[in-house]
Amino acid sequence: MEVLNIGPFELILIVIIALVLLGPKGMVAFMQQAGSWIRKIVRSPIWKEILSTSKEIRELPQKLVREADLEAEFKEFQAWRAQTKNLQANLNTEMQSIGKEISIQPEDISLRMGVDEPSIPEKKSQFP
Repeated sequence: MEVLNIGPFELILIVIIALVLLGPKGMVAFMQQAGSWIRKIVRSPIWKEILSTSKEIRELPQKLVREADLEAEFKEFQAWRAQTKNLQANLNTEMQSIGKEISIQPEDISLRMGVDEPSIPEKKSQFP
């Protein structure tokens, strides 16, 4: 879990450094002060405006789709996409089964086709 791109090990390192720099009493006082700052920010009208704007931005694509009456087309696209995935899965299984059939040895193929194995010409010696 990462909050503000800070992982658990980095957070532990920050706490240890703060404990060394501020000491136990200074760290408690700093955390109380930080808590009051965060409380003031969260209760401020600016923060509420930021949250409402963020919510509007997240809902904007869905609102545009509803207003443009694209929901039916979107559902049709999703159905087409699902069919495409099914076709792809079927094609993959067929290709695998064909690959297994092709893995027959060349000798088996020549015998099944009624063809004799090719003969290798013998080299004649240059010396009589």
